[in-house]
Amino acid sequence: MYAAMPRDILTVVGDEIIEAPMAWRSRFFEYRAYRPLLKEYFKQGAKWTTAPKPLMSDDLYDQDYPIQTVEDRHQLAAEGKFVTTEFEPCFDAADFTRAGLNIFVQRSQVTNNLGIEWMRRHLGKQGYRVHKLLFDDPNPMHIDATFNIIGPGLVLSNPDRPCHQIDIFYEAGWTVIKPLRSKGKSASLLVHAPRRRR
Repeated sequence: MYAAMPRDILTVVGDEIIEAPMAWRSRFFEYRAYRPLLKEYFKQGAKWTTAPKPLMSDDLYDQDYPIQTVEDRHQLAAEGKFVTTEFEPCFDAADFTRAGLNIFVQRSQVTNNLGIEWMRRHLGKQGYRVHKLLFDDPNPMHIDATFNIIGPGLVLSNPDRPCHQIDIFYEAGWTVIKPLRSKGKSASLLVHAPRRRR
């Protein structure tokens, strides 16, 4: 397809670079464009891990995924049904985002629960905690299009795709910024300060 988005293929956790297995057949070989760079980082001392590459067989995909309308997409996502199955682990790196020792991820069209579990086990040995977030998103793919940690205790959240677990961020004292949409005007921001504990 292309190899212009390293964020989709690679994630860095500490001194480790993790190469995502990817879920789309059209993107399977994108990692090759980054191999010279990965070898250089490895020679300089970085850890280099490649997650198990899926076979990309028909079993990894729901061959009867019934998508006709946006409403269908909303219903399927609400039911936890995606075009990728749980046949084998798969994930795109862009479905993960990190804040300290906490890593947030979403189940999406390209990241399945087995892929999330692979990352949980792999990174858990180093003290990282992987948390799955759910969003009202009819076609979830890549958490950074919906939810971005932009600084210490500061998150940018897409108001069109609300996070079901947003209260854990408020309770931790985070500030949540949600861009406002207005007709005919440029977007402005709505800042939600941390909620005070009683």
